[in-house]
Amino acid sequence: MLIFGPVTRDEVVAQIEKHHQNLPKRAPSERGFKAAVPALPTDDLSLRLPDMTRDQVLILGKAAPPLGFSRRKLWFSILLLGDILISAQHGGLIKPLYYDDFVVTDLSTRLYLLPTGEVGFEVLFRPEDGISTADSTKRVRAVLNDWATDGLPPETVQAVREQARAEVRRLEFDQAAYHATIAQSTLLNLGTALDVKAYHYEISQPDVDDLNLLLKSIVESQFATIAIAYPEISQ
Repeated sequence: MLIFGPVTRDEVVAQIEKHHQNLPKRAPSERGFKAAVPALPTDDLSLRLPDMTRDQVLILGKAAPPLGFSRRKLWFSILLLGDILISAQHGGLIKPLYYDDFVVTDLSTRLYLLPTGEVGFEVLFRPEDGISTADSTKRVRAVLNDWATDGLPPETVQAVREQARAEVRRLEFDQAAYHATIAQSTLLNLGTALDVKAYHYEISQPDVDDLNLLLKSIVESQFATIAIAYPEISQ
């Protein structure tokens, strides 16, 4: 609709109402990223890369969220479980796989929310000298399975939770930019921005049972694969 010429505001409004008030309303369109995540390959992947000095293994996949978990509860459970798995305490991966038995080195884990609401997980490591990729992978998965079967130690969950809360408090007062980081992170993952005080409260809400359910879902997931990178063989 185009209106021009020496007309007043009231005349313009009257013309808009006359020609547009009876137009049919469009159905609201759903916004946001809803594309399905492609299925993971059924076979393990392997490749040879230059500039590598030793093998590297990546276990990755996705898992369904435990029943009854809200998105907020799931995300804060993911944060706590990720801290536990990479800790050197009883219930983590570093103690049995590195300090106790020297099975792997350069171990890292990553848990995150996928756009579909599922949990993405990655475990990256290098086998120690004298340990094959097959044996190290088998041992990593066995440790994860043991914790999922036996349950995480409550004292470790409590210690890691308190450590996370203390870190939030420290950064709250020491780094002004941390407030913006929390707001941005919660907005991206939860759809709403939380302040530091709300974040500090929520990080302490998941209990041992919540984390055990999440770990069990990850370990039992059928949507997982293993990618192995080998040093390139020189000709």
